[in-house]
Amino acid sequence: MHLLTFVLIPPSTVDVVAEVRRLLEPDSEDRSFPTYTTSCSCVGDLARAAGFSAFDESSLGREVTARLTQARAVSDTVTERALLQERLDFALRVAASRPDFAVPCADCDICHGTGMFTQSRNPATHLDWWVIGGRWDRLFRTHDDACVVYASKLEANTLPVTRLDPSRIPCAIVTREGLWYSSPFSFGLGGHPLSDGDRAEHLAWCDEARALLKEGSRDMVVVVDCHI
Repeated sequence: MHLLTFVLIPPSTVDVVAEVRRLLEPDSEDRSFPTYTTSCSCVGDLARAAGFSAFDESSLGREVTARLTQARAVSDTVTERALLQERLDFALRVAASRPDFAVPCADCDICHGTGMFTQSRNPATHLDWWVIGGRWDRLFRTHDDACVVYASKLEANTLPVTRLDPSRIPCAIVTREGLWYSSPFSFGLGGHPLSDGDRAEHLAWCDEARALLKEGSRDMVVVVDCHI
């Protein structure tokens, strides 16, 4: 998976590539990084499973299953997606009505039944590889004509933070101190629609991202494609 990542660096940086590398590939043995606690994805798993079971065992569920089989037989992906969405909506409504909707799995290997787990903000633990620009090459230059030629890829993918479009929110931000901050949905939602809780978390990330960029208003931002 590719993440749009904003890496903040001092405007006086001479070797931008070396500085981005230092921030994204720190030696964890030489540096300590703050940790943060986040909600585990296992929360509500039992309620969602019950919701899907309730749907599949209902007359509507059996009808949808038959129609799904027909749609897949003729590669009708539009109908398939609509039917899967109907199943998902039903399951989530059932899940939301259950008392275990916000309950974590007792045997979860990640949170051990607590519903929360601790992560490090060390960028090196969040990615496999990175490249400046990548899928978001010239992200900041959308107002330019395609024939505009820049002196380097760095110039095309670097901008003062103060000139950023405030509506442009990345998946992750790495500060000049080398701290990794990311959206709770960086790993995707698997096609699930946003619940009220998910929407609130997304809006909270947008606020956090804007606050981080405001704190780094004297910095330059480099567009980086991080693969996780």
